[in-house]
Amino acid sequence: MEADGAMSQELETLSESEQMADGGRVCSQQQQQRQQQHKKVSRKWSEEEVLALREAIARAKEREVDPGEPLNWADIAKSVPGRTGKQCREKYKVDAWWAQTWDSGPT
Repeated sequence: MEADGAMSQELETLSESEQMADGGRVCSQQQQQRQQQHKKVSRKWSEEEVLALREAIARAKEREVDPGEPLNWADIAKSVPGRTGKQCREKYKVDAWWAQTWDSGPT
């Protein structure tokens, strides 16, 4: 969130009255930044990305010394261009939940 940091630095340099007079513009910029960030985060996963994620997770699990140790999602994300560790972890969790739901059958 470097953009948020830059925005807060910009606000720190303005006086209180300047912030109030300029508040509408600053608020609008922050809203636009959040919307752009949301679009980046919520774009649909391609089949290639899902395959790369699954392969990276399999490799990470093979290298595990302690099975109880959590996966290093930042390292896994390096194998999935354009995705963050957090996105990879969330995709894994959602897919695991769906797999469990489908395997258990109707209730």
